[in-house]
Amino acid sequence: NQTIEMQRQIPHEIMHILVYRFVNEKNGTYAYIPAWLSEGLASNTELSANPDYQAILSQAWEDNRLLPMKSLCDGFPTDPSLNLLAYAQSTAFTSHLHQQFGSTGLEKLLLAYADGLECERGANQALGLSLTGLEQKWLADTFGVPAQPANTTQAYTWFFLLGLFVLFPLLLVALHRSPQTNLSQK
Repeated sequence: NQTIEMQRQIPHEIMHILVYRFVNEKNGTYAYIPAWLSEGLASNTELSANPDYQAILSQAWEDNRLLPMKSLCDGFPTDPSLNLLAYAQSTAFTSHLHQQFGSTGLEKLLLAYADGLECERGANQALGLSLTGLEQKWLADTFGVPAQPANTTQAYTWFFLLGLFVLFPLLLVALHRSPQTNLSQK
């Protein structure tokens, strides 16, 4: 068991050191890196990955208790079961980002955060999607759920535009025809 634990812990901690050095060499601040990204990168380097992560993630999905990635920016929950879920999510989410954007995308993400951008804006600047948008894409790709607008304001904006450009002109046409019909009947 000690060998397996060493294969997990040593690469994990070395990755934290490498991220720290990379960020500092680029004149960034390691303290600004979101916990999900720091721990996700470190967990993905472990030679013996935690075999429970996939089961934990699947069960949390089924129970509708996945943690919002935004809640994992400043740190992880102290409750042991939620902490383990945070690690499982961060590992899977970061792996998904690597598959989608490659090492270059992850470097851009690290540098955006190291410059002090908050979680949503850092992701948007580096990868072209907000953290919430990236999370929805991950959920869709991982669990097969359809992507939804990043927030309800975005959805309401589309309904407003639909109403403005489609329904409003139809209403004007209907109102315009009504008086003409009444005049021709007289």
